[in-house]
Amino acid sequence: MIICAQAGLVPTTMMAALLGALLAAVVAIVVLFRRSARTRSTLLATTMELQRKREFSEGLIQTAPIIILVLDREGRIVRFNEHMETLSGYKLADVEGKDWFETFLPPDERDRIRAVFGEAIGGERTRGSVNPIMTRDGEEREIEWFDTPLHDANGEPIGLLCVGDDVTERTQQLQVLRESQDRLEAIVRTAAEGIITIDQRGTIESVNPAAERMFGYAADDIVGQNVSTLMPAPYAQEHRDYVRAYLETGDAKVIGIGREVVGQRSDGSTFPMDLAVSELYDRTQHVFTGIVRDITDRKRAEEQLRQADRMASLGSLAAGLGHDMNNVLLPVRTRLDVIAASDPPPKLREHLQAIGDSIGYLQQLTDSLHMLALDPEDDDASGQSTDVAIWWEQVGPLLAKSVPKNVRLTTSIPDTTPPMAVAPHRLTQAALNLLVNAGDAVGRDGTIQVWTEVSPDRAHVRFGVTDNGVGMPSNVKRHALDAFFTTKKRGLGTGLGLALVQGIVSAAAGSIDIQSAPGKGTTIVLELPVATRPAVVAAIGELGVAVVTLNDRRIGGLISTVLDVDGFEVRFEKSADPATSSLWIVDASVATIDAARAFAADPGHHVVVCGAVEGDWGDVGATIIEQPGDFEMIRQGITAGVRTLREQALGGSAS
Repeated sequence: MIICAQAGLVPTTMMAALLGALLAAVVAIVVLFRRSARTRSTLLATTMELQRKREFSEGLIQTAPIIILVLDREGRIVRFNEHMETLSGYKLADVEGKDWFETFLPPDERDRIRAVFGEAIGGERTRGSVNPIMTRDGEEREIEWFDTPLHDANGEPIGLLCVGDDVTERTQQLQVLRESQDRLEAIVRTAAEGIITIDQRGTIESVNPAAERMFGYAADDIVGQNVSTLMPAPYAQEHRDYVRAYLETGDAKVIGIGREVVGQRSDGSTFPMDLAVSELYDRTQHVFTGIVRDITDRKRAEEQLRQADRMASLGSLAAGLGHDMNNVLLPVRTRLDVIAASDPPPKLREHLQAIGDSIGYLQQLTDSLHMLALDPEDDDASGQSTDVAIWWEQVGPLLAKSVPKNVRLTTSIPDTTPPMAVAPHRLTQAALNLLVNAGDAVGRDGTIQVWTEVSPDRAHVRFGVTDNGVGMPSNVKRHALDAFFTTKKRGLGTGLGLALVQGIVSAAAGSIDIQSAPGKGTTIVLELPVATRPAVVAAIGELGVAVVTLNDRRIGGLISTVLDVDGFEVRFEKSADPATSSLWIVDASVATIDAARAFAADPGHHVVVCGAVEGDWGDVGATIIEQPGDFEMIRQGITAGVRTLREQALGGSAS
């Protein structure tokens, strides 16, 4: 159809085009409207989702059991969460905009934490720093912080997000643990016992200072070494076997059980010790702790006690034998003197002399037994100095019995040797140990010499024992004076012989020297000070001159024999001179009272009166033998008088 334009009508084709255009426009409008509706719907949904997330985040922030804090770049408070409010006692509204450091930090921490804040704002990592904050009540709480810098759209820093965890209780617990550990370390460090830890392979992991001192190693030198380094054979192998057997079978032969073993120092010397081993299993490996105690002093004391018991038994035996031998020898010597005084024929006199010489030798043995019976720990048992020549004459016969029969024993002790500042019985003990050791060293055949010499400055006397035995290698010589060190088989030696000798010499302010080499014999020299006062051998009775003034010659002979046994030089004179004698034996006559009183008044002098006393002898302080015709009474009276004289000589008083 065609519409006429003139009639105001649009041609059909144009109308169609217009209608098509309108329709297209309507369609476009409808499409745009629908698209706009979807956009609005999406925007609304997005806004609602953001709102939910914001509420969720806000809920997390407010309910989180940690501090969430925002500071601006000047350190002022922007906001914090409810946990911070609860912890600090402050509401956000009370402190918002205030300086964080002035409000919440202790004064002594502010400068340090401001510096940390500056580093965090600048982008440096500050995670895990711990510092205290002050609550409203004034309490300090330790907070561990994790910081994140905040930036604007241009990347410029605008503040700091701080997340904090209250570690106050944990810090306190750690402090308690640290203090406990410090105490344990102090206990281990100051313990008198050595404490050593090893792993299951026997590698040393730690040692305390006591163990360092005990074994002579620094910790740095021994940690990482095997524990067998601290033990000599066979103990090292035994210990390894015990630990291996325990790990394999659970059979605890040393774990949890104390026992005595031998330790080895860094210089190779050994010492007895108590060892107690305990075990700790830390889920990955076994750790063993050994507690060791040096028992050298205890073992020495035990051995000395055993030695003292043995010496006490020997002393009792020696004293008993000496007493019995004296009881036998005294009457024999007395009767020989009586026979000799009767002017016997020359042939009989020769026999009497031979018998007398034999009795004299037996008397020497008796005197030596007496010396051995003395307590070596008793300083006053036999005086403080020794005339070596006289001493050897008295004890030599007995000491010679301590060496094997086929060994040749020689002496070189000049009579001019000055007295030594050591008690005779102690010198006897030292010499006995040296001779026994020398006898063991020379074996079946050999020579031993006992000698003395004076030092060049004449301040010391050197007493030596030299043998031509096997000698000592350097390692044996180095430890020869150590307590319990011995090269003898177990049970044949205690290792205390030379240690005891050294103790005797040290007590006398002397020194001991060992000169030895393999195959060249051994010489041991005791160098002792020269005595500053006259030497005495009080145990044998060397107390000077005894004067006998008796009318009865027979009684005089008996008394002379008893005095001679006690070591006196006996003189028969009409009177006694206090300047030349110390003991006076007189008849109980009134005429002698005044002279006896004057003699006894001089210190270190004593009078023995024979017979029934006449007159006032009470103030003389004399010993009285009322029945001098009875040999036993003579012996008892002279013994009592000599005892009194000895007590006076040693500074005591008569009993």
